[in-house]
Amino acid sequence: MDLSEAKERLRDGSLSLDQIPLEFRADQEEVLNALSCSPGKYSGRSALFYASDDLRSKPDFILKAAKENHLTLGWASRDIRGNKEVVVEIVREWGWALEWASKELRADRAVVLEAVRQTGCALMFACEELRSDSEIVLEALKDTYLDGRDGSALKYASASILEDREFILAVVKLDGQNLQYAAKALKADRELVREAVKVNGKALAYASYELKADKEIVLSALKNDGTALQFASRELQSDWEVVREAIEESGFAFEYASSELRANRVLVLAAVKNFGYAFLYATNDLRADKEFVRQVVRYRGEALMYASKELRADRELVIEALSNNGLALRYADITLQSDGILMAIAGFSISYEQLSLSAYNEFDQQTYDELLYTSVSAEMGATSPDIRDEYMRRRVDQFQSE
Repeated sequence: MDLSEAKERLRDGSLSLDQIPLEFRADQEEVLNALSCSPGKYSGRSALFYASDDLRSKPDFILKAAKENHLTLGWASRDIRGNKEVVVEIVREWGWALEWASKELRADRAVVLEAVRQTGCALMFACEELRSDSEIVLEALKDTYLDGRDGSALKYASASILEDREFILAVVKLDGQNLQYAAKALKADRELVREAVKVNGKALAYASYELKADKEIVLSALKNDGTALQFASRELQSDWEVVREAIEESGFAFEYASSELRANRVLVLAAVKNFGYAFLYATNDLRADKEFVRQVVRYRGEALMYASKELRADRELVIEALSNNGLALRYADITLQSDGILMAIAGFSISYEQLSLSAYNEFDQQTYDELLYTSVSAEMGATSPDIRDEYMRRRVDQFQSE
């Protein structure tokens, strides 16, 4: 096989670089072509593995190859990995490549700064001293995406900087969740924790046990995020003032209140006003109390979803819910979901036939509109043989005239 044949077969994919003679693997053009044919820039064993040692020692070739495969530095020669100019160029494009830089360059401040500017994750490959460098760590923290990884770049910082109170105070002001990386002693620091929960209420999760039971700290967290109630002590989850503050900020927080307070009518109504589906966390007794459920659905019709099965089949109650939110019809008992009048109240366009049938059913089952029935019976007399038809006509007009 000659070079021209090898080139042609590499291009058409019938051969890979590891299948051609060794002397051809030093051809820069063909190795780059093989790289471009690789499945992707992140492929594990690339064509570079089979390239000649001479090629893997050439800076210009390595820089070109790095454009095709991000793992290039991993296959480069030792000299290249220690070449600051080449490494800087590569980590500027893909910070993760710092992993394959020489030990000396992973301790080089300028190189590491370039890498962490591209991805905060690169901090993990820096030397211990630079992982304690506040400027470098703060630069890494600017990467909030972190290549899809949870948390922040602080997870890669050295233990010593995580014990530095001044530094931790600065980073929790950027994001309260950074409290999770602080040294244990700092998680019990009242001032520091207060600053963290002001920025992100959920930072309360990382506070010491004592501070989770500190009412002032917890209230501060709840002002930012009511759902931080889940991290408060049991005693504070049973505290009226604390729970009221939580549900004022987020109805979702009611889930974390004590069972005693979830049976409190005032608090249930407050939570539902903020978030209708918070009714889920009310006690079963309250969800089966017709008069209380009536109050609830007047505020938030969608709360009907969590009323008892019997009340979701109560037509009068369903009308109350629909008057607030037409979407509540989907939560009514299945037997009511095709009721013409209920559908009309919910905002659907309903035919005269459906409305009239529903109006007759209302009259016959005595689930009629009280005001309308009173008006019709006062004009015609409750025993009039025509009262049923007149009620139907006026009831239908209520919807068809809209």
